[in-house]
Amino acid sequence: MNLPRYIDSRQAEDTHDIAGHLQGGIPVAGVDSLAAYWDVCPGLRTSLFTDNRPGYVDLAVDKADIKSAIYEHPDFAAYIDQMNQRFDQWRQRVAAELRGLAAGAKPKQIIGELSEDLLAHYTDRPLINHYDVYQHLMDYWSDVMQDDVYQIAAEGWRAETYRILVKDKKGKEKDKGWACDLVPKPLIVARNFAPDSTQR
Repeated sequence: MNLPRYIDSRQAEDTHDIAGHLQGGIPVAGVDSLAAYWDVCPGLRTSLFTDNRPGYVDLAVDKADIKSAIYEHPDFAAYIDQMNQRFDQWRQRVAAELRGLAAGAKPKQIIGELSEDLLAHYTDRPLINHYDVYQHLMDYWSDVMQDDVYQIAAEGWRAETYRILVKDKKGKEKDKGWACDLVPKPLIVARNFAPDSTQR
């Protein structure tokens, strides 16, 4: 099956407004194309733009201040707060489930259920591509999480330590301290010995 044949990879071409280039101003049509953002942050549009002439607007803020004007706007701050709350709802629910994992758990089934649940949790959320959120979880699973889940599935919640023994050029064995796969040393230090670690 030739997948590229069924996927439209063409990018939309940039449109140029000659009058805007010659006489100045931002075409209202371009601003209107961002309707999805104005629907979520209705007051943001009027904060960012002022009227120029029919069909054109100007920036109401300096170019260097656009990002801060958006991030500090009450509508955008409220949207971010809603998104944070939505993630916390999902995180708290699945965290309780993950703490209940035991030896014999099936990692592939676990990530399958987690990912589908997250996908559904973010479906139809404004300005959020739920597949992008899904991909973040899958990347984290691949890079970090799956090792822990497979270890718990095999041994349960046993954080066993072991010594790090290395041999020097002369073949003499040296003890480089301890390590733990399930609970890494940096996490233990950060949680329990942070003041001591910063004094070194």
